[in-house]
Amino acid sequence: TKENIFDCIKTEAEELSDHTLLSVHEPMHLKKYDEKGTKDNATENDLLKHFLKIERPIPIVASAGMGKSHLIRWLHAKLKVNKTVIDEEWQIVRLPKNASLRQTLNLLLEGLEGDVFDQARNRVDQVGSALKESEVADLFVTFISHRIQDIADEALTLFREDRGNTGLRDKISISNSLPKLITDPHFKTQLLDKKSPVYSIATRWIKGATDEEINNTKYEVTLENFESMLDEIEADDLSLPARNCINELRLSKEADDKEQRLKATLVLNEAIGKATQTAFQQLFQFNNGNFQDLFKEIRKHLKTLGRTLVVLVEDLAAISAIEDVLIDCLLEERQEELCVLRSVLAVTTGYHGYMRRQVTIRSRARFEWHIEQDSDNQENIPKRIIDFCSRYINAARFGTDFLETKINLINQNDITPIWECDLSIAESEQLNAFGASSIGVPLFPYNKQAIQTLSKWYCIDQDGNVVFNPRDILNGVLLNLLRDYRDDYLNNSFPLSFSIKGTPNPTLSSEIAQLGLTSPRKA
Repeated sequence: TKENIFDCIKTEAEELSDHTLLSVHEPMHLKKYDEKGTKDNATENDLLKHFLKIERPIPIVASAGMGKSHLIRWLHAKLKVNKTVIDEEWQIVRLPKNASLRQTLNLLLEGLEGDVFDQARNRVDQVGSALKESEVADLFVTFISHRIQDIADEALTLFREDRGNTGLRDKISISNSLPKLITDPHFKTQLLDKKSPVYSIATRWIKGATDEEINNTKYEVTLENFESMLDEIEADDLSLPARNCINELRLSKEADDKEQRLKATLVLNEAIGKATQTAFQQLFQFNNGNFQDLFKEIRKHLKTLGRTLVVLVEDLAAISAIEDVLIDCLLEERQEELCVLRSVLAVTTGYHGYMRRQVTIRSRARFEWHIEQDSDNQENIPKRIIDFCSRYINAARFGTDFLETKINLINQNDITPIWECDLSIAESEQLNAFGASSIGVPLFPYNKQAIQTLSKWYCIDQDGNVVFNPRDILNGVLLNLLRDYRDDYLNNSFPLSFSIKGTPNPTLSSEIAQLGLTSPRKA
């Protein structure tokens, strides 16, 4: 039914009930990397066992859309039914990737009683309600210019110890000059444009973001973004210091120096990361203390209650304003007055806020856990996609209410029964004609070839290879058809009006026309 489709087939794990999430969960192909970079195959149950032993932030790294949030949700669901967790009343805090900073801080304070926590909640609400996007974005640009100067000072200190380092010399030159451009009124309008990544970064942690916004918005300045900002401005409109910056650093279109523009972009992104943290420090003070003081108070309070604190971060980039200070808190050695602390950090591959501290985090956690695209070969991926689709189809046949009676949350294997009902012999033959996945789920209204063909259209990388990307499969293969064409099926007109969105095969229509069919449109 449509209701079941909407309830059970969602691109974001955040929106699924625990029972539904576990019913569609596919055992993940993980690899764990040690400090030396040696990798080994692993399962999510290996991750769970490791988590229950290690009092250090455990990093999970994967490309966008590869299931980081799903894995964090799975881990959360398993912890909620773990006997030790239940008996000891662990305080589990999951920080969703779409939460605002205000929501994030309130989640950390949820359920805690006492004056210090009440005051902190009041402070969060006061500041949160007073923040205006445009004002914060404007202040944010000012912070960026100051942080660029800090980068210059840091690079100069390192250069004095390593005068042969040309990279540091370039960084000093760029960082000393770039603030003149950043603070120019005309260039600043580019940074403050509502479509600018800088504006998106500055406002995401104020108001949060929808899943669609997160998927469709760049939260990092790319070379193309930076070049576009430069190209949009007439040099004559810039102040003299800004024009001098562009000339000194060879950033103009005429200079055509992509390497210099890329170096400037990297410095800008580094400064943006530092500026978000400056903004947080300036705006949020807790009872004359800082965030670390508040976090210690949380741990002290939970220690008196005999509880363990668990922090699960769905996306480190989503909490960039507190990422450094939170990582410091999570890395802190346990002291007598502090409760046990366990945590997981999900990170998008290459995220600079994590890369700066990767070595420290990985060495403390012993392993870095990766969800990897290349863990499959091209022969195995079609089977995985078909099985993945069949799990969601199976769940949607049950619906969320029935799944609650069918799924045993404590069962390590999370095995979901296959939906079935009474069919006539003719109906069974029809159903069987569509085939089943390798786990025995009937594929109707698909068959294996249909899923494979759709995945070749919707689930390919830049090299044209089919990849196992859950978000692309859900959107392109499942929701396109199940969500939009059930009514046509009930009216007995499917697939007459079915159209593939964005079909990359321009010869398809002409090939069908050449078959001489009586109903080419239906074909």
